[in-house]
Amino acid sequence: MRLLGLACGQQEGSAEVLLKAALTAAAREGTAVEMVRLTDLSLVTAATADARDDAAWFCDQLLDADGVIVSSPTYTRSAPGALKLLIDRAFGPRTDVVFVREALARREHGRAEQEETRSPLGLDTAPDPRVLKPRVAGFIAVGGCPSPTGAR
Repeated sequence: MRLLGLACGQQEGSAEVLLKAALTAAAREGTAVEMVRLTDLSLVTAATADARDDAAWFCDQLLDADGVIVSSPTYTRSAPGALKLLIDRAFGPRTDVVFVREALARREHGRAEQEETRSPLGLDTAPDPRVLKPRVAGFIAVGGCPSPTGAR
């Protein structure tokens, strides 16, 4: 069993500390664990749309894992923008279970359309059977707010 941890906050911040505790506990039970820091990934934005990034690599890591824990601070009651960008870049129809099942069934019955297997940014667009593997997911959200000035 392989567990992937995605740390979405500051290095050694509260979200990462909690993620490391969860991964350590899983490792003690014999699970192979790996942690990826969101801040270490290069992600394409609209301004750099002609460049390649780490989205395909991360998606492969996730598809190879048996489980994932995402640990993130919350900013204004939401996830960090970089996490939203990763989700937008790495996922989509190619990781949708129904889409992949139907595409694989069409291929099996010889009805697959001529399909491009790589997008211009390096993402594999062919249906990937790893999407159908059952996985467990966990989320750690760390919230809080600074105290008003002068409060004790």
